[in-house]
Amino acid sequence: MKITLQKMLLAVAVLWLSMVLPVAATEASVAASGQKIVVGTGVRVRNAPSVSAKEVGKLTLGSVVDVSQRSKEKAKVGSNTAYWYQISSPVSGWVFGGFTQDFDAAHPDAAWLELTRAKLGKEDKVLTGDALPLGFSDVVELAAFAKTAAAKSTDPETQGELALARLRAMQIAAYALPMEQEKRAAEPYASWLKAQGDQVFADEVSGSYLVPADSFWKLADKYKNAAIGDAIAFHAANAALGGECEGFMSCYSAASQSSEGEYLKRFPKGKYVEPALAMVKTTLDALQADWDSQRDERAETNLAGWEAILKPVEGKTAEQLRKQLNRLKVK
Repeated sequence: MKITLQKMLLAVAVLWLSMVLPVAATEASVAASGQKIVVGTGVRVRNAPSVSAKEVGKLTLGSVVDVSQRSKEKAKVGSNTAYWYQISSPVSGWVFGGFTQDFDAAHPDAAWLELTRAKLGKEDKVLTGDALPLGFSDVVELAAFAKTAAAKSTDPETQGELALARLRAMQIAAYALPMEQEKRAAEPYASWLKAQGDQVFADEVSGSYLVPADSFWKLADKYKNAAIGDAIAFHAANAALGGECEGFMSCYSAASQSSEGEYLKRFPKGKYVEPALAMVKTTLDALQADWDSQRDERAETNLAGWEAILKPVEGKTAEQLRKQLNRLKVK
């Protein structure tokens, strides 16, 4: 009987605490209003302003929440110090402010661009598989957010940058996919890969999955008359093509012409001409090194194509490359 009574008292105490703690937390809050945008992924919503409070839901990156209360005092969670905010939508509860930023519904584009740039860097930052800034689940959430935000925006420049952010995020996710079938067949990889269809492909040579360069070029076509079109084309020029040229210089030359060469065709006075020309120089140096040993490849190597690409490009670097090209022609 004594044991039963102790259990009953314990149960009553637990019930009382579960009822009182949220009330106490509310009493330690002040009225607040406005909206916040969630800048973290998988952000937990709790029934009280505490990391030990019960989780009642999660918010995805870019979710916009309505605020009704905030904690009187700031709290520290990890390395962040911020208020807790009580929200009413899309789920009711408390969210830590360190995972949110102010959101102005009258000017949403600024918040959307700030969020994607914070995750990926500036729109012209080229990311490689060697240094990925985000984990797989995080970047999948980012790609989904960028797609949704681009569809909501009415500004072509914002639409273009967000659409580019989606492709960049997809490429990071693709880099993160394991090449081993057993690992790739498990979650969270399997469902994402299936949903992408032909938007990504496996490249055995590089040992990674890639977003087709054509996806970037199609986006560049769509925004060719917008300022963001220059940056999109630069990303297209840097997109991995996959496959292997097996040492044939005509193949290397053709691949280079379809990448940085294509960028220079479209933007001979573009913002990224110098880095594109540096890539061209790498190709011409390789041609020069193999020119004597691959005589049978000379006819297949389209030097006239390089002449046409470099002709409208101004500057010292372009002139040096034209001279280098002429030296190849007279060999």
